[in-house]
Amino acid sequence: MNAMILAAGLGTRLRPLTNDRPKALVELNGISLLEFTIRRLAFFGVDTFYINVHHYADKVEAFLKSNKNFGHQIILSDEREELLETGGGIKKVLLDHKPKGDLLIYNTDIVSDLNIKEFMAQHKSSGAHASLSVKKRNSSRHLLFNENHELAGWKHNEKNQYRWRIKPIKDYNALAFSGIHILGSEFTNAITQEGKFSIIETYLNNKDLLIKGVEHSNWQFVDAGKHETLEAAAALMKELEIASHE
Repeated sequence: MNAMILAAGLGTRLRPLTNDRPKALVELNGISLLEFTIRRLAFFGVDTFYINVHHYADKVEAFLKSNKNFGHQIILSDEREELLETGGGIKKVLLDHKPKGDLLIYNTDIVSDLNIKEFMAQHKSSGAHASLSVKKRNSSRHLLFNENHELAGWKHNEKNQYRWRIKPIKDYNALAFSGIHILGSEFTNAITQEGKFSIIETYLNNKDLLIKGVEHSNWQFVDAGKHETLEAAAALMKELEIASHE
């Protein structure tokens, strides 16, 4: 199974912890977010990892080298010259490395008990070109889905602004995106934007592909990218099974 770990962010919300290291190397319970993510995904069978790097990229390289890539194939996607955001970073990996089959996308600051194998099975059975893991929770922004769980639009709750991917509908399910998604191989040619951009823009702009939300209401999710949630993230990390250090 292939996975891309988004690890190039500046980690501004975690300063001063990220003043001398990337967010991916911030440690909780004596283990970095990056190592935990690799070992958590490996527990579910991921064996090939694509990791984008920008902020303190050399430290990520040194960390992986010193740990012999934790026994897995790890390919770095270098964004030192320009941080490409989620969409641009994903497009670079798809074009430069052409991973075969479905590609799991996972933010390095997400701690979750989501069962990746079940999520992948749900993606395959749905026939979707992309599957987004979503949850009913408070958020400043929500993705909007129709009765068939297809992506219909986006809403900025604080500004009461909408963007529709289809004809506007009144009966929609508003769910928060959890930073975990799966792209089918068709997406290599579907991302037409250039430079830096959000993958959400691609989802909203592309009306030809089937993009579905997979709601996981009974699983835990913590954004470990901010100080106020680090304690909760550390507690959840202690509960989760991970692959052994090879």
